[in-house]
Amino acid sequence: MKNTFENLIQEYNTVELTTAANNYPKNLSYAILSDNFKNWKEMKKFSDDNDLQIINISTRDGWDFWVNKGSAHKPLTVSADDFGDNYEGFSQMSEQEFFEKEIEILSFSDFTGFEDLEKFISKKKELFSEIEQLDEDDDEIIIALDGCYYDTYEQNSLYFTHDTHHYSFGLIEK
Repeated sequence: MKNTFENLIQEYNTVELTTAANNYPKNLSYAILSDNFKNWKEMKKFSDDNDLQIINISTRDGWDFWVNKGSAHKPLTVSADDFGDNYEGFSQMSEQEFFEKEIEILSFSDFTGFEDLEKFISKKKELFSEIEQLDEDDDEIIIALDGCYYDTYEQNSLYFTHDTHHYSFGLIEK
C-alpha cells in the first residue's frame, strides 16, 4: 500500500513552499526535502514508488519559505562557474598535470621578489594537497578562489549553497 502524501510529510524532513518568487506566502504547500536521501537515484526511486514529482526549490538566508522553481530531471551539477569570476574548478589530477597547468605558464617577472614567490608556491602546494585527497571514484570537485583552496563540493549534488542562496530539491504530489 502506498503512503499518502500527508503521511509521508509526517515521516520525512519537509519545507514549506510558496509560489511567489519574492518569498511572499502565496499558495503555500509542503515538499519532502532532498536531504532525506543519499543521492539522486535513491530520491528518484522514492519519487516513483510514491507517485511524487521532483521539483527544483530555492531559498535565501532570512527567508521563511522555499520557492518552487518547477520540475527537475537531474541532480545539481556544481562547477566553478556557479561561484563567479576568479573561481576555478579542479578534479583529480597528477602532480605533473597540476604543475603544467598552474606553474609552468608563469614567468619570474610575475613576482616582485622571493617572498611573493614563496607565498605563491605555498598556496599552490595547499591547493594540490586538497586535489591529492580526491578519490578517482568520488564525485567531488575542488573549488579555488584566486588560486587558493576555497572548498570541496560534490559535483552532482542534491543541495548547493553559495553566498546567501540555497538550492535543493523537493518532492510534491503530482
